[in-house]
Amino acid sequence: MIKKEAKKIDVLFVIPPVLRFMNRSSTNFPLGLGYIVAYLKNKQNIHAEIYNADIYHSPTKLKTFLTSVYILLKTKFLSYSDNVDFAEKWPEYYNIVNDTDNPIWDEVRSILKKTNPKIVGIGSKVVDIPSTIVLAKIVKEILPEAKVVVGGPSAITCSEYLMKNSPIDYLVNGEGEETMMELASFIINNTNNYQIKDIKGIIYRDESNKIIKNPPQLLIQNLDEIPFPERESMFIVEKNNKIKYIDVFGDILTTRGCPFPCRFCAAHEAWGTKKTRFRSIDNIIQELKYLVNTFGQKNFIFWDDLFTIDKNRTMELCQKIIDNKLDIKWLCLVRIDKIDAELLEKMKTAGCYEIQIGIESGNDRILSYIRKGINLEIIRKQISIIRQSGINWRIFLIIGFPTETREEIRDTINLIAEIKPTFVDLSIFCPYPGTDFYYELQKQGQLDKDFMKSDMWYPYITYTGTMNNEEFKKIALEALKYVDKYNYNNAYKKMF
Repeated sequence: MIKKEAKKIDVLFVIPPVLRFMNRSSTNFPLGLGYIVAYLKNKQNIHAEIYNADIYHSPTKLKTFLTSVYILLKTKFLSYSDNVDFAEKWPEYYNIVNDTDNPIWDEVRSILKKTNPKIVGIGSKVVDIPSTIVLAKIVKEILPEAKVVVGGPSAITCSEYLMKNSPIDYLVNGEGEETMMELASFIINNTNNYQIKDIKGIIYRDESNKIIKNPPQLLIQNLDEIPFPERESMFIVEKNNKIKYIDVFGDILTTRGCPFPCRFCAAHEAWGTKKTRFRSIDNIIQELKYLVNTFGQKNFIFWDDLFTIDKNRTMELCQKIIDNKLDIKWLCLVRIDKIDAELLEKMKTAGCYEIQIGIESGNDRILSYIRKGINLEIIRKQISIIRQSGINWRIFLIIGFPTETREEIRDTINLIAEIKPTFVDLSIFCPYPGTDFYYELQKQGQLDKDFMKSDMWYPYITYTGTMNNEEFKKIALEALKYVDKYNYNNAYKKMF
């Protein structure tokens, strides 16, 4: 654990609180912000840090273990469902987030006063928008001269909605490194080399309060030119009001972008392209070595939208991990039609212990409708290959797609018992802005003002058109409960 006090900094990036309002914590390192922090430091010597306001404090390993066992045993023996419990807490977030007297917002005020940044950057997803808006208002309350910059998926796909809120000064509309460097340099150094209208990839208001959208920033083509994420830059606030920098070194990204046209995903709009850009194998190995040798990191998550998009490249990376004797364990996200026995064997030898697969539905009509590009025949064919590999496999499923019926939802749940994955993640359909479904439902007039409350854990709104909200809620909560039982039974077997 890194022990140090927060310094006076130029840019404070904030992860807004969401899960914390439900007595939970975010867990992963924000790679996007980590890359930008490193970029600012290396290119312009601008000092930035990340304040994760979505973690209250880091529990001890013993507490984490005991909590896990407690939940597992409750699920096993007391008909308890962690997913259902989580889903039922979501309305609390929308009720609590606007209470600016909440102690969580008091903590935010304290950090703003202590760090006194010239720029507050907010990394925002769609689900964060209510929290992002409150946070922006608090920044202007505490630091009226500071500029509020919002980036992330919501800045790209919900720009008009966000810019209606006057506390937000700028949006980063696309890939963040180059745009944020130019904007931060302009604000902090008051450079005369260019004017605000010359900074590509931002949205802002002009002197007449008109919203201006500058031309897009060019994507960085050589990803190796981007410095490794500044992983030692993230801090939290503990119960004793002390700042603590936390160790999160296991998150890796080797590509940017996904070429597949799934109708529920906004990756194309978020990345600004349908093409995938790749880091070189040597660059990835260099980062892995750095994390292993510097921090003793042994477990990794490859967060690529599709880790196995290029079989030859994946084979080469795995061979390099083996050749360099990197004794690591890792998991990754794959498509079920982009793996084979040879590849899985190589991945396992290189330390892969789990693959995560977006199957989405157990019904062929729905799979075709959402443009997943697979069918049940492909799924069933590939299952034997996965089982023979001995690698754990987690599947992602979604229920509640537009036009989906009760019977088609039942097909998805029944698929679990048929194919028997190691673990299952079940989500609720949400029309995320930027997706094909979002634009379709918007055109049909089916997105009322409450659609922003939708999220992958929110079972209170249905877009199926085949059942009402109450019917869908009942089906969704039962499905979540079933999946919890399935997962914890498997975890129980593994533990004992």
